[in-house]
Amino acid sequence: MKKTQLTLIACALATLTLGACTPKVDVAKANYCSALNQYAAAVNNLNSLTATATVADYNKLQSVVNKTGDALDRAAKTLDKSEGKALSATSKRFDAEVNKIKSTETLAEAQIQIKAASDAAIAQYLKITETDCSYGADNPAK
Repeated sequence: MKKTQLTLIACALATLTLGACTPKVDVAKANYCSALNQYAAAVNNLNSLTATATVADYNKLQSVVNKTGDALDRAAKTLDKSEGKALSATSKRFDAEVNKIKSTETLAEAQIQIKAASDAAIAQYLKITETDCSYGADNPAK
């Protein structure tokens, strides 16, 4: 009974330790989605010009497309960098959890701890690397 309780506690701790997504990634995702939506809106406005629009109208909207495109590029680079840092941190937390297993334990004894740490790390990797932006929404879909 005691071994089962310890195993459950180890699983819970590994999940809690590895499971939290870094706020920097969440903010970067929200900023990326916002920039993507602004760029899409700018392109849509440019595409909506009618035959009666002037070259000046086109140039004005093209300038907005370029500006929002640059902002999108910066947001994408920031997101990429924050995801890279978060993935590295997740890997280090995984290593720390696995390294807590005593070297005298057999693989059968450590299996539950290893599985819990692995499951939590994989879930974290998926959460970090997935970005789903909905057109017209400034925040990524959860």
